[in-house]
Amino acid sequence: MAVLCEASSVESVWVGDSLSAKPRFDPMTILGALAAKSERLRLGTSVLLPVLRNPAQLLQSINTVNAISDGRLIMGLGLGGAFNDAQKQEWSNVGINHRTRKRRFQEILEIIDLSKIENRLNYAGDYYNLTGLEVNQRADNDYTILVAAHARHELREQFERAGKFGDGFISITDTPIQFSQGCEWFTESHIRETNSDSKSEKVMYITVNVSEDIDKAGKEAEDFLTAYYGSNIWGDAWGPFGGSQRVIERIREYQISGATTVIVRFASLDQMNQLKHFIAEVLPNV
Repeated sequence: MAVLCEASSVESVWVGDSLSAKPRFDPMTILGALAAKSERLRLGTSVLLPVLRNPAQLLQSINTVNAISDGRLIMGLGLGGAFNDAQKQEWSNVGINHRTRKRRFQEILEIIDLSKIENRLNYAGDYYNLTGLEVNQRADNDYTILVAAHARHELREQFERAGKFGDGFISITDTPIQFSQGCEWFTESHIRETNSDSKSEKVMYITVNVSEDIDKAGKEAEDFLTAYYGSNIWGDAWGPFGGSQRVIERIREYQISGATTVIVRFASLDQMNQLKHFIAEVLPNV
C-alpha cells in the first residue's frame, strides 16, 4: 500500500499503536521498513502511546527511524485510554498503573522536548530519571511532534499541552466545528509558548468507507470497527461510509475548518481496494 501511495499524490502514511488491547506490529519497526521503500512520503504515527515504552529506548527508536527516513518522521503522540478491560490490561502488561499515565505522558513529552536541544540528557521526574543519556542518532532534519488534543472534551489543557510540546496537534472524532475551535485553542497556546506565529500542523484523523453502495459501506464499516474495538464505540463520529462525493465533502469541511492534513483510515478488511478507490475517486478532488 505504501508503494502505491508513493506513486500517487498521497503525501503521508500513518500507523497506529497498541501492544495487547488491539494487537499489531510494532509501529516504529513498520515505519523503518516503509522509509526504505519510499523516498518522499512522510511517515507518521496516529498515534503512538509513549507511556507504553521506556523513554530512553523510545528516543533511540524515534531518532533511528528519522535518520533512516531523512527527516520524514511525524510522531503523533497520545495519552492512551483505559476505557475497557483490554486497555487496562495493556497498561498492566507493561507494569504501568493506568491512573499514572497522564503524569507519565507529561514527563515523556518533557524528555523529548529536552532531547531536541541537548545532546546529553539529565532528567529527574516522578516516574522517569535519566543520567547522561547521549542522543547521537539525529538526522539533519528534525522530526515533527504532534500531540493528541480533542475539542469535543472541552479541555483547554489538552491544547495547552500540544501548544507547549508539539509542532502541531492531531485530533480524532471531532466535528468540523469542534476541530475549528481546537485550531483556535492550539494557535493561542502555541504562540504564547513559542513567541512565534510560525506555521503549525493541524491534523484530523477520519475513518471512512468508499463505496457507492451505501448499505455495503455501512456494513463493512460496522464489521471492521466492531472487530477492531470490540464495539462501534464512537457511533456517528465515524464516517462517512458511502460514495466518493460524501468523502470528498467531509475532507473539504475539515480543510475549511483549518486542517493542514487529513488522515484517512479505511473501515474495511479490504484495505487495498479501498485505497485504490480513494486514489482514483477522492484524492484528485481534495
